[in-house]
Amino acid sequence: MPSAPPRISAATQRSAFLLSLATFSSMSTQRICDAMLPALSGIFQTSMADAARVIWVFAVIYGLSQLFYGPLGDRTGKFRIITFATLGCSVGSLLGAFADNLNPWCWRGP
Repeated sequence: MPSAPPRISAATQRSAFLLSLATFSSMSTQRICDAMLPALSGIFQTSMADAARVIWVFAVIYGLSQLFYGPLGDRTGKFRIITFATLGCSVGSLLGAFADNLNPWCWRGP
């Protein structure tokens, strides 16, 4: 007779739910950037090539960061790394909402 599956605690369920929300937010942010090229070009009054460069840099940095997140998560705890990465993504998104051009060295803030 097979044994019953182990009971999952409420804290673990809550953590898994929050982790799922963070993953959804991260991936939707990345997928939104794919379709934003014409909008970025128009809003910031720049060429499509400059707007495409922003999306390209984002995608490359996102991909390269995966090489570090895995081993770092194994060493310090996956939930902790995901929490800090989500916080960093949130801060970056908030800063990006106040950007008035695509040059990060010319940002004047809110």
